[in-house]
Amino acid sequence: MFTCRMKALLKLLLITIIAGFLVTSCEDYVPHDNGPPGGGGTFPTQPPPTFTGPVTATISGTVIACADQGCSTSQPLPGATVTLTLQNVQGSYQIATTTADESGNYSFQPLELSTDQGQSYTVSAIATDASNINYAGNTPITADKLWGYPSSITINIQVFPA
Repeated sequence: MFTCRMKALLKLLLITIIAGFLVTSCEDYVPHDNGPPGGGGTFPTQPPPTFTGPVTATISGTVIACADQGCSTSQPLPGATVTLTLQNVQGSYQIATTTADESGNYSFQPLELSTDQGQSYTVSAIATDASNINYAGNTPITADKLWGYPSSITINIQVFPA
């Protein structure tokens, strides 16, 4: 059986484990204002967005055909079909579609974009170039693009051979 000394050591070990868990639990975490762990800089100073309603903005940009994943050779892609999609917990919904002009530029006229948490947007493009090569790609509209309620958002879409 256990000796009195063994019981005391087990008790001490159990207390140490529990105390270690409590100290490292999320409830006891207090953030520091001295930059990221390990130093070497500071945290971003821009506060997270706080939205009170939808953003109404024009979304525009250029569809850029990249010859390779590094996009070392690129050119505008005219005639691309550009689609704006909303994603949320219920699924994906196509919001708008347009066609890029002869310079690869596209534009969605002012749209009301929801700022509800758990929702995101993606701009995607597909096209076939003059050499009959199919291209596809997409770019997310990140939350920082909606900070400050901009009236226009520029999203350039890099597309790659499909």
